[in-house]
Parts: sequence; structure tokens; C-alpha cells
Amino acid sequence: RWESARRAILRAELDAAFLKKLQALPSRRVNATIIPSYMCNLRCTYCYEGSKTGSKQSMTPAYAEAIVNALKTVMEKHRAETLQLTLLGGEPLRAAHKPFYSELFRRLAELKCKTRVVCITNGVGVPEYLPELLDWGVMDFQITIDGAEKTHNERRKAPPGASINSFNAACRAIGLLLGSKCSVTMRANIDGANLVDLPELERNIIANGWRNEPGFSAYLYPISENGCNTNMCYAPEALLLRDVLDVLKTKCVSRLFRPRFHGILYRSRPYRQD
Repeated sequence: RWESARRAILRAELDAAFLKKLQALPSRRVNATIIPSYMCNLRCTYCYEGSKTGSKQSMTPAYAEAIVNALKTVMEKHRAETLQLTLLGGEPLRAAHKPFYSELFRRLAELKCKTRVVCITNGVGVPEYLPELLDWGVMDFQITIDGAEKTHNERRKAPPGASINSFNAACRAIGLLLGSKCSVTMRANIDGANLVDLPELERNIIANGWRNEPGFSAYLYPISENGCNTNMCYAPEALLLRDVLDVLKTKCVSRLFRPRFHGILYRSRPYRQD
């Protein structure tokens, strides 16, 4: 009983010390996510947005002033020196969003702070957007490739009547962005169905020369059940992680893929592929 009480006191003291240290840390960066619309040019089988992608609502240039004013207020309140924006959707790089972005980035320059913009895109609109993205200073991107071409296109589908090869579009986008000295994080959404594609995806990355680009990295993220795909059943993450690590150890030849599973950073032993 005494030992239990001692441990409880120790835990409470550690929690209090950690909280005190956390509260003392200065807040130097404001993070904000901008979703110009939920519209998308793909129909991914595991989409987390569900029916929202059919919405026609979209931000117009008139939104830009209010957004920048709100960011300015928050940054002043927290005495922040850096702003990090994430562009998200739907698909953020739709042609219809360009007028909004033009006004947004014009007004963001008025904040006179260090700004980093991360764009999470399926890559389809990158060729059309690339000159403007570079002009606006958008240099960090995340693009998803879910395996071999056939697997990827079956999961990240074109809308009915469209002839988009989303695999080729994603690969082209990654090449264009890396060639423009941007950083690209490639994400693979993993479940039991595409786990076997990891070796071929690895070969594709190596063949394209992306592995040698300093701005390139790749990670694996588990698909989980959500309110928009209730008819799907996915393996528990712990079991999926076990299978992922086995494939990485026995089938892959490099350390390209970094598993980013929930709670993996708190394992008693760090992830090692060997």
C-alpha cells in the first residue's frame, strides 16, 4: 500500500513538473489550416470527407481579408514570430481556387512574418499551379501514392466520366516539385489490401531518382474506420503495424518508408528496420 501511494505521488509530481515546463515554453508559431472548399477531382475509396466533396461552397477572394485579419490578431496575442499554413481540401489545387489564393497571399505579405505553407494535394493540379505556387513561396507538399499503379488507381479513382490516371498524375507532380527544389513528403495510406505493394512502390521511388533528392521523404499511415466509410472493416493498428514491419524487414531493400502509426513514438524500443 505504501509503495502504491509513493508511485502515485511521484506520478503527480512528474505531471506537475511537465505541465509547468510546458506552460513556460514561449509560443512562437501559429498553425492554421485553410480549406478553400471540400470539392475534389478524385473519388478515393477511403475518403474521410465523405459527401462533403459534393459541396459547391468555396472561398472567394472576399474571404482573404478576414482570414489574414484573424491570423494577425492571433499572432499578436501570442507574440508569435512564425506562421505555418496548411492548404487542405477536398483538393486545394483546383483551378477555381486561384483567385482566392492570389488575394490571400497578397494580403499575407502584409503580416511581415516568417511564413511556411504546406500543401496537401493529390497532385493532379500541380502542373497548372506550379508557377503561382513558386511565386507565392509554397515550397512544401504532401502527395499520396498508395502502391503500384493499378492498386493506386483503384483506390484513388477518377470521377465518373473523367480520364484521370491519378498514379501518373501524382508521380508527375512529385517529379516537377522536386525539380523545382520543393520538399515533398510522400504518404502511403496502408491497410491489408495494399501492404504487398510496398516493395514495388519502393522500386518506383528508386527508379524515379526521388530517393536521392534531399527534399524527399516517405511515410506510411494506417487507414482507419471513420464516419464516412462505415461499411469498411480495417485490421487493428497493432496487427497492421506488425505486418508492415515484417514487409519492411523482409521485402524492402531500403529505409525509405517511415511508419507513422498512432502511438509509435511512445514504444519502449524505437522502430528499426533491421
